[in-house]
Amino acid sequence: MNHSVNLFMPFLLIATVLLLNLYAYQSLRTLSAPTYLRVAYWIVISLSIVVPMATLLIVFKSGEMTNVGGWALSTLMIFFAPVVAMVALLLLEDAYRLVMLAVRYGLHASPIALPRAKWVGVVALAAGGVALMAMLHGVMWGKYDYRVKEQVVYFRDLPQAFDGFRILQLSDFHAGSFSSPKDVQRGIDLANAQHADLFIFSGDMVNNFADELRPWASYIAKVKAPYGQLAVLGNHDYGDYYKWKTAEAKAANLQSLVEQERAIGLRMLLDENVAIEKDGQKIVVAGVQNIGMYSHFVAYGNLKKALEGADSGAFKILVSHDPSHWDKEVSDYPEKIHLTLSGHTHGFQFGVETPLFKWSPVQWIYPHWAGLYEKNERYLYVNRGFGFIPFFMGRVGIMPEITVIELRTQD
Repeated sequence: MNHSVNLFMPFLLIATVLLLNLYAYQSLRTLSAPTYLRVAYWIVISLSIVVPMATLLIVFKSGEMTNVGGWALSTLMIFFAPVVAMVALLLLEDAYRLVMLAVRYGLHASPIALPRAKWVGVVALAAGGVALMAMLHGVMWGKYDYRVKEQVVYFRDLPQAFDGFRILQLSDFHAGSFSSPKDVQRGIDLANAQHADLFIFSGDMVNNFADELRPWASYIAKVKAPYGQLAVLGNHDYGDYYKWKTAEAKAANLQSLVEQERAIGLRMLLDENVAIEKDGQKIVVAGVQNIGMYSHFVAYGNLKKALEGADSGAFKILVSHDPSHWDKEVSDYPEKIHLTLSGHTHGFQFGVETPLFKWSPVQWIYPHWAGLYEKNERYLYVNRGFGFIPFFMGRVGIMPEITVIELRTQD
């Protein structure tokens, strides 16, 4: 790891945060806030920068993202979000003031001062307060605010016996991030309450280490379905984000994780497939190891191998952790793969989602990041994730998800 590059990033982040805080401070100056309020503002901002950045320097130097580093980064984000909200409004006002200044200069041949409007300062402070409350809620409660998403998908060539077949999909446990057994149990109970026919887990059981699963294995083992429990690996499961002393230690960690998942009743689909039979008819469920479109995620899987032995004309469901695999290979694969189940994005654990609109910064990287997508009668469903990862120990707007996919025949 290049420590000189990595150590540069925290300092760059500190400088950026300070500059934005100086700019956001204009909202207080506009209101002629008393001295004690200004001092309190800078004390809070200073602590919100110094404490997490000191921790992050240790994290960057070691090259490992731990939960301690996660909490440090989360603290920084909690206090940074209000600043971004305030700055956005102040920038809009400054853009307006700049335009008006140019207009006045054109009319009078000399610039005429246009002071900040006090109401903008009030609105900016209010927006900052709302952003702060949203971030605090996300860290304290949002990360365990499980939501059931039910999705009916229609197919013209679905075997009749599977009309109404219900698949429970969970993804991205990231067991190493959990801290509340009571909340995790509530999520597991909610998953089992869906009474699905088949349970599919679409990868990222842990953050880095197989041992992260041990305290939570008994919880996950309770998720059962009449037609079985299937699982694949995700990018975090391979331990790629930890500096292992030897390649053998890394391989042993992965093997331990696979064995633990099998021990709790999950059939691991490691570039292989299984036939699900119901009333004399069959569908095929294939699972690949992690494959994605982006080079910074190592591609371990082989789709051709995963489909070996399966009837080319069979109704096929693919479990592939990274949804960009659908764009890269699956959606145009010579054999029709009817439905792909993915996770990976978490919806960035931050965004806005309403019945009519959804947005998250992750959509700038992944065009398919949450919910159902279709191309040429081939469908992709992206689960928003059950857990959370240390880059932000919470969820704001994009809640942890329990998915139920109902397969239906189309008339």
